[in-house]
Formats: sequence, C-alpha cells, structure tokens
Amino acid sequence: MEIAGVGERMARWRVCRSCDFWLTCLGYRALGDQDPDGRRVLRADGRHYMT
Repeated sequence: MEIAGVGERMARWRVCRSCDFWLTCLGYRALGDQDPDGRRVLRADGRHYMT
C-alpha cells in the first residue's frame, strides 16, 4: 500500500523507506504527536500508530 506523499518525500530528502519512517516519527513528536488534520500518533511497545 502506498501512502500519499511518501515517495516524493523520500526523493526530496534522499532517504530510504526505513529512514523516512523514523524521520516522520520524530517530526510528529516535535509537533506534539498530532497531525495537522487532527489525527493523533500513538506509541505502544515501540510501535507507532495513527488514529
């Protein structure tokens, strides 16, 4: 399953899918674990989820 914008972001930052994932997690943490559209980021046992 492709997620909108992931390929563009990976090309812009020149990172692999794994690095993109971790950079995204750090970005959400810096934003208070909330997406601009209101979704929340949850972490449980080292796994990251979007509501």
